[in-house]
Amino acid sequence: MKSIRAAFYSVAFLAFAGGAQAADQIVVQPERADWTGAYIGAFIGAGGIVNNIELPGAGPGNFNGIGGEGFLGGIFIGYNYQATPSIVIGVEGEIGFSNLESELNIPPVFALDASPQWTAALSGRLGWLPTPQTMIYLIGGYTYTDYDVDITLVAAAPLTASFSQNYHGFHIGTGIETHVSDRVTARVEYRYTHFGGQDWGTAGFLNVEPSSHTGRVALAYNFHDSGLGGIAGFGGSADWTGFYAGLTVGAGAIVNNIKLPGAGPGNFDGIGGEGILGGVLVGYDHQFGTSLVVGLQAEANVTNLSTTLNIPPFLALDAQPDWTASFSGRLGWLARPETMLYAIAGYTHADYDVDITLLGAPFNFSQDYGGVHLGAGIETWVADNLTARVEYRYAHFGGESWGTGGFLNVEPSSHTGTASVVWRFGAGN
Repeated sequence: MKSIRAAFYSVAFLAFAGGAQAADQIVVQPERADWTGAYIGAFIGAGGIVNNIELPGAGPGNFNGIGGEGFLGGIFIGYNYQATPSIVIGVEGEIGFSNLESELNIPPVFALDASPQWTAALSGRLGWLPTPQTMIYLIGGYTYTDYDVDITLVAAAPLTASFSQNYHGFHIGTGIETHVSDRVTARVEYRYTHFGGQDWGTAGFLNVEPSSHTGRVALAYNFHDSGLGGIAGFGGSADWTGFYAGLTVGAGAIVNNIKLPGAGPGNFDGIGGEGILGGVLVGYDHQFGTSLVVGLQAEANVTNLSTTLNIPPFLALDAQPDWTASFSGRLGWLARPETMLYAIAGYTHADYDVDITLLGAPFNFSQDYGGVHLGAGIETWVADNLTARVEYRYAHFGGESWGTGGFLNVEPSSHTGTASVVWRFGAGN
C-alpha cells in the first residue's frame, strides 16, 4: 500500500511537466544554455510527519497515525549535467536538521517528545528547461534519519529517559529552480519521504513507519559561468497582468492538536494523517513595473488527508477533511521576466468528517473549520498563455469542541505541496 501511494504521488507531480516549450514568447534563446557544473546551497522549510503504528505481536490492527510538525534546514551540494538544450540530470547530497515533533504533555505527571533530529539524503534529479533560466524538476533518492524519543516522568523528582532509532527510507518530490543572477539560483521544492518500519527493541511486537511531507526554499551558488546573465527570456518585459484559471494536484500531512480543557492542561500534538488532494483555482494578477506582482486567488480542493485506526473486527475509524476552499492574496517578485517567486496567505475553510464503524454499526460526525494559511511558491511560463507552479502551504484551523461542550478541543494543521498548471487569459509578452 505504501509503495502504491508513493507511486501515485510521483505520477501526480509528473503530470504538469510535459507542456510544450515556449517558442512564441522566447525571443532570445541560445542553442545551449549552460547548467553543467557543481553547486552548493542552503535550505529552510517546514512540514508534517505521520507515524504509522502497527502491532504485529498483538493482531492485525494499525493506527495511521501519530503526527507532528515543525521546521527544518540544512545544506546541500550537487552536480548538474545538461544532456540536451532542454534536459538536465544531476546528483545531490544534503544534510539537515529538523524538529518535526510529536508531543504529549500531561502536566505535572508526564511529558513526551518524539522527532527526527537530523537527516542525510542522496538524490537524483531530472529537469526540463522551459526557458534557459528556469528548470522544472523531479527529485528522488535515499534518506537516512536519526529519530529520538524523550520521556519525562514527574513524581517526587523528575525521571527522564531517552530512546533513539536509525531509519532508512526514500524520498520523491518536485520543484522549480530559477536563476536570480548568473551564478545564483533559487528554488521551491515539495518532498515526500517514507521510512521503513522499526520495532524500537520490542522484538517485533511494535512496528513504527514514519512518513513526512515537507516544503523548502533554497538558494544555490553555482561554481561555473552559466552564460545566462544577459539572456532575456521574453521580448521586453513579460506581462503578468490578467485573469487566470488552473488545475492543482498534490499531497500532504495533517496534524490534529488535541486538548482536554475539561480535564486539565494536557495536550497531544498530535493525531496525524496523510493523503492526496486536487482541485481548481481562479485568480487575477497585476504587475507593477518590471519586478512586482500582486494578486488575488480563490481555490477549491477535494482531499483525503486521512487518519485511520483499524482494530478488526471491533473498530474502524477514518477522519479527514473532505474538501477545502480558500481565498488568498499573493505577492510576487520576478526573478526573471518569465519566472515569479511568491508568498501566499489567506483564509481557508474545511469540511471535516469522521466515520466510525463500531462492532458493525456505522457512525458519522462532521465539523466545519475556518483557519488561515501561508506559503511560498514559484511559477514560470512554459508556453504561450500557460504557466506551471510548485507551492508549499501551511494551514492552521481554530479549535472546535465537536459537540462536547468544551471538554474536547481539536485544532488541525496541514502541510501540503502542490503542482499546478495555469491558463492565463490575455497575459504574456
